[in-house]
Amino acid sequence: MNKNLYPEVLIIEKILFEVSERIKTAKVGIFIRMDVFEMGYINIKYGFEKGKRLIEEIERFLRQNLRKEDLIGRIGPDEFLIFIEVKRKEDVFSVLKRIENFSSFKFEDISVFLTSGVSIYPFDGVNPLELFEKAGFALKEAKKSSPNAIVLYDKKFEDKILETLKIQTIIKEAIDINLFKFYYQPIFSSKFFRFYYQPIFSSKDLKPCSAEALARIASDNLYTASEFIHLLEVHPFIYEFEENLIKTSTFKSKNWDIPIHINVSEKTFIEGKIVENLKKYIKAGCKITVEIVERVIIKDFKRAVKTLERVLYHNSITIYHSGRS
Repeated sequence: MNKNLYPEVLIIEKILFEVSERIKTAKVGIFIRMDVFEMGYINIKYGFEKGKRLIEEIERFLRQNLRKEDLIGRIGPDEFLIFIEVKRKEDVFSVLKRIENFSSFKFEDISVFLTSGVSIYPFDGVNPLELFEKAGFALKEAKKSSPNAIVLYDKKFEDKILETLKIQTIIKEAIDINLFKFYYQPIFSSKFFRFYYQPIFSSKDLKPCSAEALARIASDNLYTASEFIHLLEVHPFIYEFEENLIKTSTFKSKNWDIPIHINVSEKTFIEGKIVENLKKYIKAGCKITVEIVERVIIKDFKRAVKTLERVLYHNSITIYHSGRS
């Protein structure tokens, strides 16, 4: 076996030790973390045995397309670590271009894409662990870009992750001590016109006919939904959040005697939690309009229809189908 290709069971620390020895004499080093795009999907569709053969093929493929002296380590089920020494920083781009040329290929009847995150010694760091982590930040961004993307580390990636962790902490705090504030955006109508999200207007005798619930977090700053809702939607806290939203909205609807529009997450709608909360809090005189997007129906049609049937059976809300996300 090629001594430069470590087996999967070899721990990352051993690979990083080898890198630490090499950078003692290296002028410039390219640290690459590479993984197989949608490997989980490949295993499910084509079988784990075929997936295993694919990984073995990629190992051979990397050996064939890189130099003998380049370090190649398999550090997970579908992730590889590569360290390549070059003489000048300018050489980095020619190496990455070469990698780009083989970052997509055909294995039997499977189209394979390799996604890569890259950090550069000594410009992004001098410690192997630091370079490893920064290549990981770049890989995370590469996965968001395209199946065979190669992304160089940028400090803004790290800042974005730290901000995400901060927002997650704030969400937990907001749930625990009820920092969520719900604002109700008036929706006005007249005989001929209906104005949505009209911030400033002047017209005689226009009166609110409904309102849309807007969520904010009032912590050290006021956080808008665009800053936290994408994290909340995949977090268990979404259940408590939406129950609080529905409880508050039904109360406002009854007091103001107008319909309240609420946006619910794809997760809670498909699971039917929206129906449970409405049955729990809806009262005579309450009018709740639920806004959903097309992907909720498309993603899991049968379960979505089941939720719709339950909603319509209880006759508790109006379903508003919007193309907005």
